[in-house]
Order: sequence, then C-alpha cells, then structure tokens
Amino acid sequence: MKYNIIQFVFPELQNLYQWLEVEFHPLKLASRVQSSLDFIAKKDELAGYIPALQDITIMRVIKQVRAAMQVRQKSSVVTVRRYNPFHNCSIIVHSTANE
Repeated sequence: MKYNIIQFVFPELQNLYQWLEVEFHPLKLASRVQSSLDFIAKKDELAGYIPALQDITIMRVIKQVRAAMQVRQKSSVVTVRRYNPFHNCSIIVHSTANE
C-alpha cells in the first residue's frame, strides 16, 4: 500500500486485504474471507460493506480459478505438442515422401 495504512486497521481487515489482494488460493479464499466478514458484521460502521465484499470475493475466486485454468491449459498444450504421436507421424510421412 502506498502510505502503509494497513498497519493501523483491525487484524481481521489486514487478513482480508492479504487474502483478496496478495495471496493466491482459489480453493481456500471463500472460507478465509468468511472469518473477516463475520468480524465486519459485528461492527455497525462496517456492516454495510458486506454485500460489496461478498461480490468482490466471488469475482476474485473466479479470477483466480480462471488464471489457474489458463496455466493448466497452456501446460497441457505444451505437453501435447511435445508428445503428440500424430504430429511425429506426419513429420515422418512428409520426410519420406520427399525422398
């Protein structure tokens, strides 16, 4: 954070910031954030932020899952390219056809 104000907020809100903005755990994010939302619900001056924080949490989970899937898909494509027997067969066919 630019002015390092995170050190002056409740520890539950520090954790919320850490989980939403820094860490990458799509499978654990919703359960982690819930403890902070429970804390916020007990504070009258903060309770109004819960619906927006729930929406943000859902969007972060979707974004993190999408990022994980993109990495998985890219690694699968690389694996398929390396070990695709059909590709290797076509190279062999083309190389023998030119002889």
